[in-house]
Amino acid sequence: MKNQDRVRVFIGSGEASLLERKVSIYSLRKHSHRELDIYVFNGTHNAIELNDYQPYLAPMSLRVKYRNTTEFSLYRYLIPQLCNYQGKAIYIDSDTICLTDIGEL
Repeated sequence: MKNQDRVRVFIGSGEASLLERKVSIYSLRKHSHRELDIYVFNGTHNAIELNDYQPYLAPMSLRVKYRNTTEFSLYRYLIPQLCNYQGKAIYIDSDTICLTDIGEL
């Protein structure tokens, strides 16, 4: 499958939302007709996990302690850099359930 046929999905999460994240990933995979590259921003550990493989440290810490922000709120600003400023990507929160193919967006 060509790289441009893959759908890049970024999920913001923390350790407290592990169950929600797993359900979200399941719903993404169940309804997708294309290959998915799923990146999980784990704000608790300042790490990024790709397709359930070993996590690696984010290129920079974006932990900022402000009221009304989550531990992964600012990680969405890393998405263009992680995609080498090419193509499209979709960001969702860890409690999102997909009921249809996200690749159709």
